[in-house]
Amino acid sequence: MDRFSKALNERIYLLSVNQLSNEEWNFNIRGQSNKVYKQILTPTKFSCACPDHCLRKGFCKHLLFLFCRVSLNNYLARELFLKNKTWDTEVFNTINSALIDRLKHRLESSKPKEVNTNAIGNDCSICFEEMKAGETFSQCLTTCKNFFHQDCINLWLDSGHDTCPLCRGEWSETAPEEVDIQISLLNSNNNDNISEPVLEQTPTPTATPFLPQSTTNINDSSDDNTDIDSIPEAILSRTLIVPTTDITTSYNNIRIIKSYNDANIKDVCSRNNIQYKNGNVYYEFLKAEKINNKKKIILMDKRNNDLFEGGCARDIMNISTNEDIDINIKPGALPDFIIFIQSTSPNRKIIKNQRVIYKN
Repeated sequence: MDRFSKALNERIYLLSVNQLSNEEWNFNIRGQSNKVYKQILTPTKFSCACPDHCLRKGFCKHLLFLFCRVSLNNYLARELFLKNKTWDTEVFNTINSALIDRLKHRLESSKPKEVNTNAIGNDCSICFEEMKAGETFSQCLTTCKNFFHQDCINLWLDSGHDTCPLCRGEWSETAPEEVDIQISLLNSNNNDNISEPVLEQTPTPTATPFLPQSTTNINDSSDDNTDIDSIPEAILSRTLIVPTTDITTSYNNIRIIKSYNDANIKDVCSRNNIQYKNGNVYYEFLKAEKINNKKKIILMDKRNNDLFEGGCARDIMNISTNEDIDINIKPGALPDFIIFIQSTSPNRKIIKNQRVIYKN
């Protein structure tokens, strides 16, 4: 499923919106994962803090969600996604006008949205999806009486809010209310148009056999704390063999290679069918050194394997963007991240278990 399809079909949550001026919007959006990313829209730029946008600089599913489901500009979003249009003042103004109209109830605390006493058929103002019969909802009982998906309001409250997304009245914790389908049918003038609820099924996890020599965990470490006594004898015999191949993992538009021995970076690339070029290969930073600030940096989050580069990486590291100033980095400076530095020499020494990133 491409990014445009994901923006249209996945459950995505708009957790906060802030119009800083007539020419700048800030959002916080959560997708299918537990991570919340910030988006910025101005007449001259669009950005999202998610790894997909940081690496590709294009329109990620979070930005496309804003264009498609929040501002209802599907055609324009599709043209931007296909690169038939470029982001400029005219495009921003179109999106801006639609956002003002669609989000005014999220911006004006003194003017709650018109009350919807029947949830079925109306949009949830957090995920901007239609609320359907059979789903579970929660209602603002304090002021505006509007309904939201139960999981959406849970995420809204978990993100630090304690008020209704629409009226800003204090949210009263109430038990989830299952909307009575029969009552909805009686109150509807278009009974024949009510569709059956679409049930989302979670696929059953597939067990993965324990294969130490073929693992693709990019956070693998040379320290192995596995209890030897718990490993079957047939597998144990393989774990004691000295590896003769690198461990490689593909991730979006990059490959991550863990070297099985000491070698220069060009040789590591060659044996993995990669043509080494200055600038498209990065080495894992393991020892203190002074880095030319013109070199690019990629950060890998150890907690979830997310990747950050460019301005995102430099902001996380709190380093200058002035290319004339070299930077001093020490191993362990960012305990939650693995640092990769752009290689400019094919003879750079790579040691056993050190990782290399190749970017297409």
